[in-house]
Amino acid sequence: MKEIEIVADMNELQLRGIIEAAKRDTRMHESAIAANNIIQAAAEHKLIGMQLAQAERE
Repeated sequence: MKEIEIVADMNELQLRGIIEAAKRDTRMHESAIAANNIIQAAAEHKLIGMQLAQAERE
């Protein structure tokens, strides 16, 4: 979960920049995949939080 906390402090543009830089270097391809997985997990985490907040309001 620590990765998600770190991602929460970064904006999407910064994260996409990291992925694009990693894609340019084939040795970092696995890092690009890992970074993408972290972005997806953070997005899912944010969505779940938004859904919970909405459910509490209803």
